[in-house]
Amino acid sequence: MRTRAESYVTLKYETKEGLSLEELYTKIFKNDYYIYLGQKHIELVNGSQIKLLANKNGPSTPMFYYNKEHKYFTGEAGLIFLGENNSRYMFIHRLTNNSLIPNLQIGISESAIAHNKINPLYYIPQYYVPYYAIKKLFGLKNEYNYYEDSYIGIDLKYNNDDFTVYGELLVDEYPYQDFATNPDKRAHLVGIKVPIKDRYWVGLEYSNVYAGVYEHRLEKNRYEYLGKYIGHQYGPDTVQYQIKFGINRKNKKYIFNFANIKNGPNNINAAPNVGDGGILLKSIESEINEYSLKYQLDKDEKYYEIKLEYIENLNEETQNYKFYLKTKYKF
Repeated sequence: MRTRAESYVTLKYETKEGLSLEELYTKIFKNDYYIYLGQKHIELVNGSQIKLLANKNGPSTPMFYYNKEHKYFTGEAGLIFLGENNSRYMFIHRLTNNSLIPNLQIGISESAIAHNKINPLYYIPQYYVPYYAIKKLFGLKNEYNYYEDSYIGIDLKYNNDDFTVYGELLVDEYPYQDFATNPDKRAHLVGIKVPIKDRYWVGLEYSNVYAGVYEHRLEKNRYEYLGKYIGHQYGPDTVQYQIKFGINRKNKKYIFNFANIKNGPNNINAAPNVGDGGILLKSIESEINEYSLKYQLDKDEKYYEIKLEYIENLNEETQNYKFYLKTKYKF
């Protein structure tokens, strides 16, 4: 198969933050491999519904990433550069299957953030050997594990002509270590999307993130980049309810979204024992309602997105408006 490449650039203008270069990467096609090089959002190829392990609306990061479709599964893996003088990295890999049960996609993903002293086998971007197996090979109490934080995610998506349902489970501090003192740290997501006639659809979604998820005893291992969470947008100790209504017209989309988000104090010291029940909203520190209207146009190798957002802070009784314009070009 002949090698070919496409390059993409995404520009974004947002109120307060101004104009920024959001993405600049090259996509290479070679021998059934799809390879991504450059600055890009972490978007799992078969995981558009995933928000807890890697949120496609999260920060854009420098990366090397690839995926390949096999007979029974699709594999993908990446090496993501998180800065800090080239000593902080995120490693991620994923397997998905959509042939075991008709209409059902099953995915399992692992990620790890590490710095300073990093297991050399992690630098090999592969999706066959779990990071946990590599940990066991070197021993769970070696110096590498002190400088890393590991996550595992399992997701399901079932769709037919009448509806699509999906769910995701994320486990932080995977695997538990006998010297750890953290409580149960998990996150959950479940949603449904129902088409209405040909052009319209409505979606409902619920997600929660326990206190302490994405956090670590070492600040460099926090699950974030440039102050933004790589997973759930609102971070730990969060509950979010969301409803969406969409209209699809050829290459145009209109999406109205309402979300209610509650955040707690994120105090994991309330349950200091390993395996204790997860801590979630022992008290409500903040609550916001978010309303947004988004317009998308994807035509002739160009993509445009306009979003107007109204945020109501129920604790402080304040309101805030946000607007952004995003455009993506292929060349």
